[in-house]
Amino acid sequence: MVIDAIRQARDQDLKVTGVRRVRFKQIIRPDDKLKLITAPLKENVGAYTFRILVENEAVCSGVMMVEERMNIEHRTSNIEC
Repeated sequence: MVIDAIRQARDQDLKVTGVRRVRFKQIIRPDDKLKLITAPLKENVGAYTFRILVENEAVCSGVMMVEERMNIEHRTSNIEC
């Protein structure tokens, strides 16, 4: 859910490279209406803080690191023999 929001905001194909400081503060139930807030960290390019809220109370928070997913063409090199 968090990576999808960041992908949509940046309009890029991204992959998760790490998560840290994730805190679950309450149980999230199937019928809970969730609100997700993300913001880039100024001191760390590719890192985003996130908070998940239920009825304006934080139920989960943390930091997610992302980077652009490379296309297969970028990962292979042309070698001629």
